[in-house]
Amino acid sequence: MTNTKKDMNMDTVESTSKSNQSVGKIAEALAKAQANIKNPTKSRDNYFGGKYADGASIRDAITSELAANDIAVIQPTGFEGGKLCVITTLIHKSGDQLVGFYPFAYEGNDPQKQGSAMSYARRYSLQAMVNVWADDEDDGTAAAVIPDMTTTAKAVLHSMSRGDSSGIVEIWGELSRDEKGHIWRGKYFDAAQKDCITLALSDSKANG
Repeated sequence: MTNTKKDMNMDTVESTSKSNQSVGKIAEALAKAQANIKNPTKSRDNYFGGKYADGASIRDAITSELAANDIAVIQPTGFEGGKLCVITTLIHKSGDQLVGFYPFAYEGNDPQKQGSAMSYARRYSLQAMVNVWADDEDDGTAAAVIPDMTTTAKAVLHSMSRGDSSGIVEIWGELSRDEKGHIWRGKYFDAAQKDCITLALSDSKANG
């Protein structure tokens, strides 16, 4: 399956069953598993004032039910459409498979940033493949009366264009919870830019 550059900003799923055969067996097994899977506990604070479930919580919430229905999960990395991706694969004992590609937000040579990008991609790809919700939805913050954030967004993008992670972190730290929610859920950043912001903030937190 070949994805356009635009498509690679989101998780894409394809069947890898040979000879265009049906994926009925894995579909049936996945449906049974999903009937018993609960959304993971959102125990972590995100960077725009909400809550999310980390990768371990997502895995704990889904793995036992998938296994009970003869579905295994693997998440190696590889290339799709010229992009380095996490390749999330659901494999049924029948041989049926469903595969999702999620591109890395960072493709440089810094191992720590590569690890952060991989963790982010694994988490979002897995929850999308199994159809669980692990992040807070818009609870009204986006509709709150907040000053226009265009100037702030431009400042963030300027720091991003210069590779200035500390500048992103500094600007973000000056925002209130409502402002973070508004700017994140608005139309100020595309998916790739949000990934870059998340990585900068994650790296800053990891480095203490």
